[in-house]
Amino acid sequence: MYRNEDTASCLCEESCWIIELPPGQRSEQETGSISIINTQQRLGNFFPRSLPAPSGQRRRLELQSSLWDGRAACWGVAVTGQICKRCNMGRLDGKVILMSAAAQGIGRAAAIAFSKEGAQVIATDINEEKLKELESYEGIKIRVLDVTKREQIEKLCQEIDRVDVLFNVAGFVHHGTILDCEEADWDFTMNLNVRSMYLMIKTFLPKMLTQKSGTIINMSSVASSIKGVVNRCVYSTSKAAIIGLTKSVAADFLEQGIRCNCICPGTVDTPSLRERIQARPNPEQALKDFLARQRTGRMATAEEVAHLCVYLASDESVYVTGNAHIIDGGWSL
Repeated sequence: MYRNEDTASCLCEESCWIIELPPGQRSEQETGSISIINTQQRLGNFFPRSLPAPSGQRRRLELQSSLWDGRAACWGVAVTGQICKRCNMGRLDGKVILMSAAAQGIGRAAAIAFSKEGAQVIATDINEEKLKELESYEGIKIRVLDVTKREQIEKLCQEIDRVDVLFNVAGFVHHGTILDCEEADWDFTMNLNVRSMYLMIKTFLPKMLTQKSGTIINMSSVASSIKGVVNRCVYSTSKAAIIGLTKSVAADFLEQGIRCNCICPGTVDTPSLRERIQARPNPEQALKDFLARQRTGRMATAEEVAHLCVYLASDESVYVTGNAHIIDGGWSL
C-alpha cells in the first residue's frame, strides 16, 4: 500500500487520493502540510474552499487536525496505512432509518442490512420479544410501535430529530376471494396495510420537508395492480392502493427533495408465509402449490429483498422515484 517511506495510497485510489506525508508525520492528530493528487477532480467536494485540482496535479493544503474528520477522504490511510475512512464507509453511513414490522421476515432482514451499511436504524414492531433480538446489532435501536395507532406514531415523531428514510413494511395477508372476505376482514386489512402507511407518511414527511431531503419506501406486492392472484382479493386491493399512494407522494413532493418508491416482491420465504402454510388444511400441498408457481423453482429469501431495500435507501438511487420495483423471480412475466 505504501509507495515509499513517506507516501501512502488508498486501496481505492481510482476514486480517492494519493497522499504524501512530510517526513516524520505519522499522527492523525498533528497539523501539517500534505500533498494531494486528485485523480477524480473531487477535491472541492471535501474541501469547499479549495478549487478542484485537474487530474494528476498536486495542490498543497495546510490542514488543521479538525479537518481529519471524514471530509478528507483518505485521512485514515494517510497516517496509518489502513483502508481509508471513505472506503470503509457503508452505503448508508449517517442516515437515520425508521421502519415498521422489523421483528421478522423482510423487515428484520432489511434492518440488519441497513445497520451493516452504517445506518442508524429505529426498528419498530408490536412484537417486543422478537424485536429484542435485533438489539445485538450495532446501530439498531428498537421501539414497540403499533402503526395503526396515530397517538403512538405522533409520540415517536416528537422524540426523533431527523429521519432520512422511512420504510413502511407492516402488512397482513388475507386468504380468500371477495366472497370469503367479510367487512371486518376488509377493514382490518386496509387499516394495517394502507392506513398505517398514510399515518406514518403524514406524520414524518414534514420532518423530511424541513430537511429538504428524504426517502420513503413502501412495501407493496406483485399481487396488486401488477398481477391478479387467486385468493388474494383484499390483500391485492390493499397492495394496489400502496402503489397508487407511492406514486402520488412521489409526484407531489419531487421538487422538495423527497423520493418515494415501493417494493413489489413475489413469494418470499418468511416466518409469516410458513405460518400461513401451516394454517392451511393440507400444509404439505400448500407448500407444493407455492413452489409450483415459482418459475425459478424456489421462493425469494428475505435477504434478497433486503438488498433492494438498501439500494432504494441509499444515494445510489437518488434519481429513482415513483416506481414499483418488482422482485419476484419472473413470476409476473
